[in-house]
Amino acid sequence: MTITKRKLLVSVAAVWALSCASMAVASDTKFEITYLALSQHIESGIDSTTDYNANHNFIGLEYRAGKHGYAVASFRNSFYEQSYLIDYARYWKWSANVELSARIGAVTGYEHHQDYCGKVCLFSSVGVAYTANKNFIPKLSFAPGVFVLSFSIRF
Repeated sequence: MTITKRKLLVSVAAVWALSCASMAVASDTKFEITYLALSQHIESGIDSTTDYNANHNFIGLEYRAGKHGYAVASFRNSFYEQSYLIDYARYWKWSANVELSARIGAVTGYEHHQDYCGKVCLFSSVGVAYTANKNFIPKLSFAPGVFVLSFSIRF
């Protein structure tokens, strides 16, 4: 089966229309821009002389609908390689201003540094965010071997 440009454009337009329709219905729909990401590696067994990148020049966009989020991002990974990610997040309200999250997704840019994946790697993380001010949301995430501090703006 071949996909023509026309079929592809119709498919993308249909998905976009459904997304817009769901946004109009859901009052808790939000977008977030996440920027900056500072990391601290803690994985045991790693050579302590490795010079990890700790400032990732991260920029991402997330579509939030209720307890679910879908994100894309671009960043410079811990090995100074350009990386791109796409993920799904699930959120839980811990208190009035604290939100917990779990993420799973795919990321590029690690093929020369990880023995267990090729051009695209799976990843997961858990996190906590302080949501009192939608214009400045600090987030702390943990993925295997690394803590990441980032900031978001919600609109």
